Amino acid sequence: MQKIRTRFAPSPTGYMHIGNLRTALYSYLVTKHNNGDFILRIEDTDRQREVAGAIDIIYDVLNDTGLNYDEGPLKPGDVGPYIQSKRLEIYQKYAHKLVELKAAHYCFCSETKLKDAHNNTYTFNDPCKSLSIDEAKKRIANGETYTIRQTIPNTGTTTFNDTVYGTIETENKLLDEGILLKSNGYPTYNFANVIDDHLMKITHVVRGNEYLSSTPKYNLIYKAFNWEPPVYIHVPPVMKDEQNKLSKRNGDASYQDLIKQGFLSEAIINYIALLGWAPVGEEEIFSLEELVKIFSVDRISKSPAIFDYEKLKWMNGVYLRNMSLEQFNNYALNYYQDNLKADINYIELSKILQPRIQI
Repeated sequence: MQKIRTRFAPSPTGYMHIGNLRTALYSYLVTKHNNGDFILRIEDTDRQREVAGAIDIIYDVLNDTGLNYDEGPLKPGDVGPYIQSKRLEIYQKYAHKLVELKAAHYCFCSETKLKDAHNNTYTFNDPCKSLSIDEAKKRIANGETYTIRQTIPNTGTTTFNDTVYGTIETENKLLDEGILLKSNGYPTYNFANVIDDHLMKITHVVRGNEYLSSTPKYNLIYKAFNWEPPVYIHVPPVMKDEQNKLSKRNGDASYQDLIKQGFLSEAIINYIALLGWAPVGEEEIFSLEELVKIFSVDRISKSPAIFDYEKLKWMNGVYLRNMSLEQFNNYALNYYQDNLKADINYIELSKILQPRIQI
């Protein structure tokens, strides 16, 4: 039986938001429930969005939450490198090979032309697709700037099965022939994730359901290379309310923000496990080790999960009250000091401490 391998592949673009951490948690639970491997891969090919120090934040959060990876940048296995910017030659090799397989083509269109075309139509009908490979290679040899763009059949359908959402069928003519390799030699996410997942032997991919519409394009790449696609587990979004996704851009709390507010890491992990997944029975308080034992993908919901700050506060209180007095005081010491320095409202502080005073 093939060993299950999942991956968490964040971009180093800032703080760890709750939706991203939940993806890491579900990926961890899927594989550890089956004694598999959890892989960390840093997707840093979007250089414009990269934030200094963000990779260290990723390491710190995974370490703080106990989501320890088996392979990754700081714990290399035999399928690295585990940072995409160090894998550029790999992507370039497979992109050119995909052209030879006629599942991609060289595109010489200017950015202005591409922008105008996309403004006028849903899908881009690339005139460069009619060029022969020999003609395209001559233009490349002459120094012309190019990208490599996916070639998608204009007939037929692409079908795949998702563990959560079932069978998904898409007409090929509705799929956009997006860029796979940019003119600077960097891959787009839509190409790099397929190459990396195959070469890193990923068996199960957990990601947000916003990628459902792109998965047919990924599967056409798998098909062109005659590779087996992974098992897909697309999860519903985490919402701020019924209309808006939870987002750091909108000022919603990240993992680091919650920790600064006094929430325990164990309570945060416990709570986000329930954002889109339901255990059997009424119990809601679970350690990470207990979650590993009981987690099952067939309990993941298709419906969006709404982040309930008040419920997180309740759950955090349960964890606080289960601490010994010594544990609580050691944990709260920094908060006492910070609150005193800030000249806080002592009445509010007494409300926070009341459950511990009664013990």
